[in-house]
Amino acid sequence: MMYPLYSATICELGMHLISYYLDEQNEWALNIDELSRAYEESKSHCKPKAIVVINPGNPTGSVLTRHNIEDIIRFAKQNNLIIIADEVYQHNIWKNGAKFYSFKKVMHELGIRLELVSMMSASKGFMGECGLRGGYLEISNFDAQVKAMFLKMLSARLCSSILGQIAMDCVVKPPAIGSPSYETFIKEKEEVLESLRLRAKLTADTFNSIPGIVSNPVAGAMYAFPRIVLPEKAIKAAEERGQKADFFYAMTLLEKAGICVVPGSGFGQIPGTYHFRTTILPQIDKLEKMMKNVCNRLTTNTTNTQTMHSITKSCDTFVVLPPMTANNLTVFGKNSDRPNGEVQEIVFYPSQTHAIESKTECTYISIESTPQTHAVILSKPSWMWGSEMGANEFGVCVGNEAVWTQLNGPNDVDERLLGMDLVRLALERAQTARQALDVMTALLEKYGQGGTCSDTSSFTYHNGFLIADPNEAFVLETADRQWAAERVETGFRNISNCLSIGTKIDFMSKDLKQVAIDKGLWDGVQEFNFAKVYGTGSADNQRFIAGKELLQNYSKDNAFDINSMIAILRDESSGICRSCDDAFPSTSSQVSVLSKTESRPSCHWFTGTPDPKHSVFKPFVFCPNFEMSPNIVSPAIPDDPVKTIPRFQRQVDRRHTLYKMHENFYPKLIQTNNEGQELRQTLSRLESDCIEEVERMLNQFDPNDQSFNVKDLFNDCVESELRFYK
Repeated sequence: MMYPLYSATICELGMHLISYYLDEQNEWALNIDELSRAYEESKSHCKPKAIVVINPGNPTGSVLTRHNIEDIIRFAKQNNLIIIADEVYQHNIWKNGAKFYSFKKVMHELGIRLELVSMMSASKGFMGECGLRGGYLEISNFDAQVKAMFLKMLSARLCSSILGQIAMDCVVKPPAIGSPSYETFIKEKEEVLESLRLRAKLTADTFNSIPGIVSNPVAGAMYAFPRIVLPEKAIKAAEERGQKADFFYAMTLLEKAGICVVPGSGFGQIPGTYHFRTTILPQIDKLEKMMKNVCNRLTTNTTNTQTMHSITKSCDTFVVLPPMTANNLTVFGKNSDRPNGEVQEIVFYPSQTHAIESKTECTYISIESTPQTHAVILSKPSWMWGSEMGANEFGVCVGNEAVWTQLNGPNDVDERLLGMDLVRLALERAQTARQALDVMTALLEKYGQGGTCSDTSSFTYHNGFLIADPNEAFVLETADRQWAAERVETGFRNISNCLSIGTKIDFMSKDLKQVAIDKGLWDGVQEFNFAKVYGTGSADNQRFIAGKELLQNYSKDNAFDINSMIAILRDESSGICRSCDDAFPSTSSQVSVLSKTESRPSCHWFTGTPDPKHSVFKPFVFCPNFEMSPNIVSPAIPDDPVKTIPRFQRQVDRRHTLYKMHENFYPKLIQTNNEGQELRQTLSRLESDCIEEVERMLNQFDPNDQSFNVKDLFNDCVESELRFYK
């Protein structure tokens, strides 16, 4: 991917352009493997000298994480490359949780010395003075003779105008605190940036609401670079005109709808994919009008199912049952992978009675209450009512997965029950896994599933679920209001972001097969395979396969236990464990060890912080009069934008105390030096000691022993973790 001015300059100077692709699935991150590929392939016809990195990104609107920048610096050092850091959009950071890191600062903190060019401009940021043509660059660590020659070359060229030079003086020396104009400067700056932030969200949300178009969040800069799914007819029409498909698409938009965008082929894109670039710069009233026009005019004959699936990565859930487990126990586990910056809290709700005809307020809709709800512990995105995973007092555990099916479509944005609502409703209303299955399917058929599944970007999906109790488990997979379920009595099972139920269907919705026939998905003659009939045919099942292999390996000796499940949830090579820098990090994790007898209580372990490899699993046992530590529960938000219509008009800070402490300490934990290694070893040892002590205590449990106290177990572990981070 390239910015045309760079490629044009390289051509003008007779140099060789080495192109590399950004990782769209990871919010346009710069993948080091892709850099290595481009570098090695170029060595046969040139000697690479420099690497250009635009951060925040043009045309993608991306913001590189610090970890990604560190990798790039190490790559450049290893291959003796000059880094040209185009950082002119450094003030334009819109996505919650994103942060700008300068290459110079990161390089200094890594203790690496490289030739570096850092660039800034008056045309971007909050100034936007494009016509003044003012900017500067800083060159670091260059040889004195090279620097002298460079300055001589610049002196021979025309300089910026007087106005441009004055503007740059204002850029590098803004009003200082205490100066007469400081407060006015800050007020105007913040107003401009806040307006642009709203425009960035409006742009991405609008594109994601249109079938056939999917946009990563506009995390920074001034552009969106959405991906478009073009029908074969359009691609063929472009070929007949001798045009690239996305150019044909852009020209059709201009001619038919008066909408001007830049085709993605002008910037470079992976063959077979199509994009366009557009800006977020129009004033908010004009942009709203433009986006409305886009929604009304921009239609395609495809849905965004395949594209959204290619961008979104989310969750893995596992269960292992006797005889493959130690001590005849059932072990359940899940990593909840959510959009970067989303906070997950651990909450406890005691059993409650409810009045007849009372209502339960779910994330978007209200449904009838049940007379009695059970005590539950949940790991949930703090903005929603429902939960990603959890357990109840009867040893029932449920976790969900995002799946994409043939029935995905524009109506998925309609507000119904979220899959996460169904998780919580099942845990509150069921005493067994089978009852949970019945609760979920009945509510799915009655109310349907729908609504945006994030408070920071508009994306939707259907859901798969893994439901377990001490005796059995069920896989439930859905397509709109249709569903299929598979019973699991022994062995192991896992689910990921693909339909996995084949021909073994133990329960199904009554119209499942007829709907497939009516929609032309099944001929009614061949054997009915749910995944093949309702799946999109493009599901990335690599993590599903990797998870299955890990389960097989860890359970081969019939001694699978809590440590085995934690090891799987921390496996990075499979993609099951994803770090805080990922576009969809493993935001929280759960492992539950379920017992069939009263002689040993079931125990549920939660992290409540991102990246299980660098988080602590903390034990919870259901007991009377428990109150959750406030340090792992998100703060209440006055006039919460989730509940205010229209929704999600502003971003709020939902971080709980443990999340903040872990976030601040995380850079130390992932250090590759001796300090980082020692910190990780200490944290691992503390967790191992805790697991060993809790296992010993549970194995010696006497239900008649009144001195057995687990009430403070979870909260004590939260406090110990906080002290470690201090």
